[in-house]
Amino acid sequence: MMLTFGIRFYLIGAIYLFLLGFLVGPFLNYIAPWKKAIPPEKMNVEDWNNIVIGSKSHSGFWIGRLEAITFFISFATSEINSILIVGGWLAFKVASKWETWSNVNMVPKSLPDIKEIEFFKARRAWGNTLYERFIIGTLINILMGFSAVLFAKWIIRNI
Repeated sequence: MMLTFGIRFYLIGAIYLFLLGFLVGPFLNYIAPWKKAIPPEKMNVEDWNNIVIGSKSHSGFWIGRLEAITFFISFATSEINSILIVGGWLAFKVASKWETWSNVNMVPKSLPDIKEIEFFKARRAWGNTLYERFIIGTLINILMGFSAVLFAKWIIRNI
């Protein structure tokens, strides 16, 4: 049974995104590693890493995959409206993160037995790492969605 162009196109794109998605985490860990956010002097490294890295949930992985799929579908289905879809999603991300970004590096404002300047430097490094991962991860997902469209079209034309 021969699959229609649309089914083949979306299936190839989905497989491409699925496989490429496994490279995003290692790439982010290389470009913006959590270890750049070093703990302030006199703070237990393990406690700091628990704060900075957070839980080992896979929510970031799934959010990233769904974001890449959203971009893929928007680029594949509508060349004109894809700008609105991508722009709308980016506006939603900024709005939903606004308050978090405003406060994430400020809570708490100090820690006992740790110099204020040392804690400020550590919070700043942590904030930079969070921001880098957020921006780079989003850009990667946009590029993955767009490249999945190009790859699926190329595969269908050449097979």
